[in-house]
Amino acid sequence: MTDQPRESRTQRFAARTNSAPIESLSTTPADQKLARQLRQIDELFDIIEGIASQGPARFFRDDTYLPQAAFGTLIQLGEVVKSLPSTYRDARPSVNYRAMIRLRDKLAHADPWDVDWNVLWVTISKRIPADRGTHDAALLSESEV
Repeated sequence: MTDQPRESRTQRFAARTNSAPIESLSTTPADQKLARQLRQIDELFDIIEGIASQGPARFFRDDTYLPQAAFGTLIQLGEVVKSLPSTYRDARPSVNYRAMIRLRDKLAHADPWDVDWNVLWVTISKRIPADRGTHDAALLSESEV
């Protein structure tokens, strides 16, 4: 096994659609910022996917860091989504960006010791993969235009 970094989902997406990475299509600073934000969202989805792939038995072990990692990553995801231009979010009603922002707000202001980890598990194992699917579908439909 090599120590090469894992190819990001954005890079895999660009290769699958036989198009240039989103950054190469950017011409203005605003476009470049949006490209960075979309790449960050993609990377955070990868992290959450990695946490969920460990399974519930590992997630709920007393000696694991996974619940706290999921907690922090969901806050980061919501923060990046919140920083997307509202015109971008509003133009994609099929993507549940508002729910990601609301989740961030709830978690950021919650006492981590009062979090229902069962609800968090369902969020990262069921809801976030669905959100990623609609987010990826929106990106795919844009690349086909």
